[in-house]
Amino acid sequence: MTFLFSPTSGPDSVGGLFPAKFPAVKCKNRSGTTLSKGDVVQLALSPGDASEIATNDSNSYRPGGSNDTIWNTVVVPVAGSLTKPQSSFITGGIFGVVTSTSVADNGIVDVVFGGIVDAFVISAGEAIPGQPLTVTAAKNFDAEVLSNEALVAFYISPTDSSISTRDLKKVWLTNGVGFARAGRSLT
Repeated sequence: MTFLFSPTSGPDSVGGLFPAKFPAVKCKNRSGTTLSKGDVVQLALSPGDASEIATNDSNSYRPGGSNDTIWNTVVVPVAGSLTKPQSSFITGGIFGVVTSTSVADNGIVDVVFGGIVDAFVISAGEAIPGQPLTVTAAKNFDAEVLSNEALVAFYISPTDSSISTRDLKKVWLTNGVGFARAGRSLT
């Protein structure tokens, strides 16, 4: 479930909806690089994203079926394309945010896959609360959404007109819940 009821103590006497607090889960870092707190990652759902999963055997898709499966292996977000069937920030995927301080490639990293979390955000322009965010291959959320990019989070930090480089900001990671995406533009 994406939401839990909000507590009614304090000045908000009504309650309402509040994002569920997702626990951090242990994943294998197969990104080829060191991951740090706030980096955006992707589950290695597609064959070839990580070597353990490239074989496409039945163990890759069964929790506990092999050493590393699609359910516990993360990689740097994949750009992908619309012509290749794969999980990516163009076609869609399962994205998370690293909560570990610093974990080298092939190490065990803590990742959160939903809820409110501090993550790296970039924006060529102004970022405002409630703005949809997409993902980049540079391990960030991006407030500048290009055509056909999957929308996976909301920016919920105060308005900022100067996020030209990676900056840790509060985001609400929904992995697409609450978003609609326009179809592919044809010329």
